[in-house]
Amino acid sequence: MWIVKLGGSLAQNPALKDWLEVLACDGAGRVVVVPGGGPLADTVRGLHRHWNLPDPVAHRMALLAMEQYGLLLAGLQPRLRAARTAAEIAEILAQGAAAVWLPFAMTTGPEAQDIKESWNMTSDSLTAWFAAQIKARRLVFVKSLEPAAEPVGVDELARTGLVDPLFPVYARRSGCEVWWSGSRQHGRMAQALGGLAEPGTRVLVR
Repeated sequence: MWIVKLGGSLAQNPALKDWLEVLACDGAGRVVVVPGGGPLADTVRGLHRHWNLPDPVAHRMALLAMEQYGLLLAGLQPRLRAARTAAEIAEILAQGAAAVWLPFAMTTGPEAQDIKESWNMTSDSLTAWFAAQIKARRLVFVKSLEPAAEPVGVDELARTGLVDPLFPVYARRSGCEVWWSGSRQHGRMAQALGGLAEPGTRVLVR
């Protein structure tokens, strides 16, 4: 099983539909798409600062921002099927389709006690947390920023702000291979799903 996290920065990128086409077709039966927060989460950040909201409130609002972006992705590509639980995801994959995870239910349920309710844990860390929950094999982050040519350490990505500060912790817990792909690399992803290439630049976790 592969998890592909589509960053919120792709929300208005023309390549977004190309990515969704690849993931829905070439990833049928084995890909779960995780939505970022993007401009919807940015709105939550602004309201958090303006009203000095408690962190748990802002955290749940940000989860709903991810959920809305996930609904957008499923709306743009009808062959992607939205799912809220691990059981729903397993059923969708077994039926030969690709899934889009809507995170609110799982990340506020009893299994989510180790999730930190702060901006130090964004959709990046939530994706790695989710990967551990469903025992994914490979985790690919799609960012607007094109990846480095050579493998890069996960701690370096956190230091430079490409992922949130807690991501290295959750990435190590996930046990997944982690890869970084750029917004223009959807063709390479199609090849990777066909076993003909790697999906991007390897992120060194251990």
